Amino acid sequence: MMSGQGCMKNYPISVKSQCLMALFVLPFFCFATGGKSIRYEDYIYEENVRTVQFYKNNDELSFPFFRMSEKGQLVLEFDVLSAPDESFETFWITFENCDASWNPSNVFVVEFLNALSRERIDQYSQSNNTAVPFKHYKIIYPVNAGTFKLSGNFILKVFRDGDESDLIITRRFLVSEDRIGIVPDIGLSMNPGQRYTVQQVNFRINFQGSPFNNPFREMKVVVLQNMRWDNAITQLQPQFMTQDFAEYNFNSNNSFPGGNEFRKLDIRSLRTNSFGMGRVMHDDAGWSVSVTPEKPRKGTSYFTNGDFNGSFYIKTTDFNDPVLDAQYVNCLFTLETPAPYKEGPVYFYGKITDWSIKNRYEMVWNAGTSRYEGNFLLKQGIYDYEYVLYNAKKRNVDEAAIEGSFYETENYYTILVYMMGITDRTQRLIGVKHLNYYD
Repeated sequence: MMSGQGCMKNYPISVKSQCLMALFVLPFFCFATGGKSIRYEDYIYEENVRTVQFYKNNDELSFPFFRMSEKGQLVLEFDVLSAPDESFETFWITFENCDASWNPSNVFVVEFLNALSRERIDQYSQSNNTAVPFKHYKIIYPVNAGTFKLSGNFILKVFRDGDESDLIITRRFLVSEDRIGIVPDIGLSMNPGQRYTVQQVNFRINFQGSPFNNPFREMKVVVLQNMRWDNAITQLQPQFMTQDFAEYNFNSNNSFPGGNEFRKLDIRSLRTNSFGMGRVMHDDAGWSVSVTPEKPRKGTSYFTNGDFNGSFYIKTTDFNDPVLDAQYVNCLFTLETPAPYKEGPVYFYGKITDWSIKNRYEMVWNAGTSRYEGNFLLKQGIYDYEYVLYNAKKRNVDEAAIEGSFYETENYYTILVYMMGITDRTQRLIGVKHLNYYD
């Protein structure tokens, strides 16, 4: 692990403050829990680990999902902020099986994996003369037909020096069987009061040829919007069921707020201004960008704007290597509002935050300028994001309060069907259906 002195070398002010926070927060976390307690979600356990990407094959915007009969690659890459004179660290990966609710199962690795239970991350490089130095780590894990002997939910764990309790990163992924048919029908809400803000996800599950003995007891259905688990619908019951099919129709429990198209920042180049960029500055502290001031969109009209459904990808067009030459940039975001929100604090939110509330992405109210401000360290690339309100007591993230919600918004939906039969020790994923709202 990096020393405190090494963490401070040649960093911009914001990076120094974040490293100091890590020095104070992490020991308390370890003391309070007796170590790094695993979280069965997308999570980063150390403050100096940044820009985690986990995807399928060569598609940086994809969610890692495989069918058991499929061949491809799981790709994981991430940065560790550290000075060039510090040594590379040794990281390993392993996997763990979970049930449909992301609770750990009692299935051992050798029971679901037809490969080594651990793999060392063997690709690592130092950044090329960047203002904020970092080390980049990458592993490409081959997946073949039969690599995974069981379907279901899985966690990839990254740990240090062969010690699985010294966690660095956890990431979710899915492996499925093709054992069941799903027929979707997405449209407007049947509730007149939600007709222009909500998208209804109706569907039928066909049982012909399925492995079910008792679908009512053995089946669990989950619906995702844009491959997110923070707002997943999990407690669905069919409106109608026979021995041949189950109908999930015309029920408010099947619906999602349409939300809005995501905001976008393009910082691939620091030489020319692109989408969302204002003033670009460079000094001894590093690179910084003032993002064009923004306003709440609730109460405005819907505007079509192509996005990545909240995701991001890394690239620089200023130099040759899109990963090792990419600069970390202090990006100043501003949200102009007449007064601070009484409902709770405002946060910067998206896949870059792991779809979770993180202290380092909180927007701070500036009474002198009547706006929220946030300075976030982002690697060169393109980022989708939004602003959300967070109610800590209710543990509720409110996207519509600032961004609005529209039935026209383009969203990507995924229907997952799990089963746990009499002889199964974990819930298997036996059917998956992906579709766009406009399909």
